[in-house]
Amino acid sequence: MISILNDEIFNYVLSQKELSIHFQPIVSVRNRKIVGVEALTRSFYMNEYISPDALFSFSKLHEKGQTLDNICRQNTFETAKSICDNCLLFVNFEASYLKSYIEHSEDIIMSIEKSSIPKKHIVIEINEKGTNSSTDLENFIKIFRENGFLIALDDVG
Repeated sequence: MISILNDEIFNYVLSQKELSIHFQPIVSVRNRKIVGVEALTRSFYMNEYISPDALFSFSKLHEKGQTLDNICRQNTFETAKSICDNCLLFVNFEASYLKSYIEHSEDIIMSIEKSSIPKKHIVIEINEKGTNSSTDLENFIKIFRENGFLIALDDVG
């Protein structure tokens, strides 16, 4: 597993689109059935697995985080069309980009609508620990809730 990235590996992953989306089931213990899936990004370099933490940390450190975030989100909604029929789709949104998500909310919502996945089936998952501003978090939640999305806070407390 690759746990330390450099420009060559990162650029290869992006240019070759060596990013794939995998779906982890979310199971209702009570009902004993899958009620949703969480989208997870996985990547490879020369057939070697890249640690997701290393990939996202490198992208943030080199100011390419939003580019990677956008690609991952687009891939998620494209791939999920065939996976998530009538179930919840949990999608991680990076808390440190809340201000940008708010500024580009119309574009984000339009791109999601193109996927044909009903907004009421999409759960936007935000890691509360990475939030720099409670005001931005509140504004983000308000915008996306008003547009029909479900919101989940991850790692709260």
